[in-house]
Amino acid sequence: MIKLNKYIFTLILLISVQALAQMGKPPAFPAGDAGIQTVIPDVVKVTCSDTVSPSEIHEYVLHTLKNNPKFPDTKPSYFTNYNASNYYLLLTQVDSSNLYIEDCDFSLLKFLRLRTKDNGLLYDVIDSSSPFVNIEKMRVIRWLEPLRLYMFEDQISYITTFSKWTEYWVCGDKFDYAPAYPFIRPDECSLWKMNTKGFEEDLHYYMTHPIFVFSAIGKDENSESELLTMAGKSKKFTMKTPDGRKLEGRAIDINGDDVKDAFWYVEIPKSKAIEWFARLYVNIEGKWVLMWYNYFNEMQ
Repeated sequence: MIKLNKYIFTLILLISVQALAQMGKPPAFPAGDAGIQTVIPDVVKVTCSDTVSPSEIHEYVLHTLKNNPKFPDTKPSYFTNYNASNYYLLLTQVDSSNLYIEDCDFSLLKFLRLRTKDNGLLYDVIDSSSPFVNIEKMRVIRWLEPLRLYMFEDQISYITTFSKWTEYWVCGDKFDYAPAYPFIRPDECSLWKMNTKGFEEDLHYYMTHPIFVFSAIGKDENSESELLTMAGKSKKFTMKTPDGRKLEGRAIDINGDDVKDAFWYVEIPKSKAIEWFARLYVNIEGKWVLMWYNYFNEMQ
């Protein structure tokens, strides 16, 4: 089994080139695409399609992720091709009134389908609506027993839980006032960071400098016990690409060997609208692998 998992993960590294995430209908659960977290492809296109009639479909491009930087190899540390498949690795935003995680490419949903089926978790699928400007349709997947989220910061392993995955799935609502992407709101805990500049000082800075912490969700109870052994504190860090570009972000060492295990940074495209891409790279056997990303646009 170990050899098979390692082979699968390595193969994904080689063939991961392009992906399409299709929104615009209530997500199936637990049926549907399920699997471990995989490497983010070189290009990710996220679209939403409204079926107006059997012969008319309106498709909207929500965003396209591309031109992902590559980084030189580093020293291997905690994550390997095998053990990386035991977790879903991500960033949690911690600078607002709620802890917040978006699932802008459905990769978290795929992982939660797998975990739910493999572990026999009890769940409900709830269809309802919520009044933002109009009445926006939503689907909520709710687990009867909350799932654990591990967040690593301040040399502590913070543990909280979440029990809902939510999407306002109608395309038009995504361009109204409803959230454009699926999300989870973990329960509050003592981990909270204040942005250095607020609305009164510099709104653009505030909206383009989200504060994230490195986080993980275990595939099962065994992997969760492994997460309890991790701790670290993120620090400002600069990564250099082979062509000489310097990207400033944050990095963390979670196993105390003085080798960085994860690096993340926020790219702010040149645009009239306020938008950003956050990318999370993980050191897997000495290679910096793009494992998760998030996207924000004030117009969505």
